[in-house]
Amino acid sequence: MEIGYTKLKQTKRAFRIWIEGNKLVRSGFDTNQEFRAYYFPHFISLISSNYLLKGYKSFEKLYIIDKTTHIANLQVSGAKRNGSHRPIIDLHNQKVGEVFQPNQLIKIIYDKDQITIIGATNDE
Repeated sequence: MEIGYTKLKQTKRAFRIWIEGNKLVRSGFDTNQEFRAYYFPHFISLISSNYLLKGYKSFEKLYIIDKTTHIANLQVSGAKRNGSHRPIIDLHNQKVGEVFQPNQLIKIIYDKDQITIIGATNDE
């Protein structure tokens, strides 16, 4: 498990959480790979398509997934920086703003085939 931090950004049209780099690859999220984003009231969970081997339903059994839980099927984008490949997850939508506040410190927990995004305290 790895941990990273960022701040929620507010743009003209929505809210944004930008995650990039090798931590994504080590967690099973590489360029062009599909993943599913679950927007819960106090956190966001990203599940890699590698989890499909177990099935998304096994994840969904751990949490109460109902009609109020927003689910999005997304894909990891990518770019090159100084000739090096870097995967990018760009969560840019209004739902992010329903979970977190603008400029809030965000804690990103990288696990195998899963990334959890939660609010962090300034003490962390």
